[in-house]
Amino acid sequence: MKKLYWVYLVLSLSIIGLAVYGFIYYLGQQPLIPNNAAASYASYAKYLKRTNGDSKEVMVYFNPNSGNEYNWYVTINNETSDFYCGTLKIYDADKNIVYEDSYVNIKPQEVRMLMVKLENKPIDYTWTKTRFYQFNYEKPQVDAALSMDSDAQFQYVWNNLVFKSEDLSVENCLEYGKYLYIEDLLSGQSSPDTYCYDEALTTYHQVNGVSYPDISSAKFGIIIDQTNQTIKIVDLVANNEVLSEISMK
Repeated sequence: MKKLYWVYLVLSLSIIGLAVYGFIYYLGQQPLIPNNAAASYASYAKYLKRTNGDSKEVMVYFNPNSGNEYNWYVTINNETSDFYCGTLKIYDADKNIVYEDSYVNIKPQEVRMLMVKLENKPIDYTWTKTRFYQFNYEKPQVDAALSMDSDAQFQYVWNNLVFKSEDLSVENCLEYGKYLYIEDLLSGQSSPDTYCYDEALTTYHQVNGVSYPDISSAKFGIIIDQTNQTIKIVDLVANNEVLSEISMK
């Protein structure tokens, strides 16, 4: 009987151990939550699935910002097609940590620019506590060229969305609006205005050798309101007339 007792005990402990391991593994697969996540975050976290990735594809660049208390620009470029989470450490020439912060859900292909105050010149960086999450929300059916833009002081930031002439429609703008709404919400960021263009009618200007669409040549605008959970498509040619509005509740 004693031998049988010990067999049952070992089996019971093994089952409990497997259950605990399984629960810990399950928790490890769940999406992280940004500090400033919207109340509706949980409704869209189902579109994130833990996956593998290489943090070397999340590049970090340093540029001085002279004459400002925040004396360095730190640019994070997520070159992957997944959401990225990780802790960034920046080092000076003596390998001292001059900056450290954690980031949750940097968007696929996102370029995020920060202004930071550093005591010493940044030389190198590392990523730790790395996680990647595949974004499984269905992409819009038509292709459009998405880019970010801003004024010279970075006070106003917006998206540019350039469509082929035959693809520029209220319906397709709305599809992109839904996609951007969910991406922004999962990243814990507010949604900038998005200007939609007909590529055949778009005019451009140059900034440091890079071409950006002129807002004045945009046809439609996408206005995302995360607080009220709405998306509007407005006609920029007709005094911002609202052409379509949907609720994401």
